[in-house]
Amino acid sequence: MAKYINTAMAIEALQKGLDVWIWNTRTKAWYESNLSSLTYSPNTDTHFAIGEKPTAPPRKMIEIDGVRMPAPIASSDGQRGSCVVLFSDGKVSSPLASHLWNPDAFAIGNVFATEADAIAARDARKLILERAMERAK
Repeated sequence: MAKYINTAMAIEALQKGLDVWIWNTRTKAWYESNLSSLTYSPNTDTHFAIGEKPTAPPRKMIEIDGVRMPAPIASSDGQRGSCVVLFSDGKVSSPLASHLWNPDAFAIGNVFATEADAIAARDARKLILERAMERAK
């Protein structure tokens, strides 16, 4: 699984001979990066990843109580195509077109871009709850 990194980390990784990927916002695809593309000024705010070639677009991440997880999709994010819903019982829906989901699922933060994001969020939420319960003792 690829790890998202910033420009400085990408340059350092390339200098060490590691695989670095750059997200092309125009074509919506990952491409192998090189030092010149990393230092070209319009690319300095681009998403980069290190490791295996990512199979999905970059995701917004959030951190709650020291636990990082994928951010849910807001209906205002303009999500097109399919998405999945994380239900309160921990089950994850099958991917369906985002316009088919109840707007309340978006409002309460239970809609994710991929099944992997929903599972990661479910596991992170469980860890956050366990930490809160431990502190409450």
